[in-house]
Amino acid sequence: MDQLHMHFTSAIHNTAFTIVLGYVELTSGTADSNFQKRQYSDLCKRLFSNVHISIETFYPCLVDLCKALWEVMKSYYQTIEWHERQEQEAQDSGCYQRINSLCGA
Repeated sequence: MDQLHMHFTSAIHNTAFTIVLGYVELTSGTADSNFQKRQYSDLCKRLFSNVHISIETFYPCLVDLCKALWEVMKSYYQTIEWHERQEQEAQDSGCYQRINSLCGA
């Protein structure tokens, strides 16, 4: 389960980074292409450093982040449900097999 959490943590980071990067590139007005090498916090600072730009981009960026992170969390929930069902089915079939062997079936 720890491995699963690490994958979803990575998915959240990558998704947020990609969305913010897109807005930084859209609003930068320069041909600077090294934005991908920057840290997430640096991209956020760059995106919201100009008051005029931040008003125009904050809400759309926030909405896109919320939508994307909702999808990641929905996927996480579905994955956890699947694992729980598999575990329950394994337990149920194990109990069924033990009961049959005890009853001589």
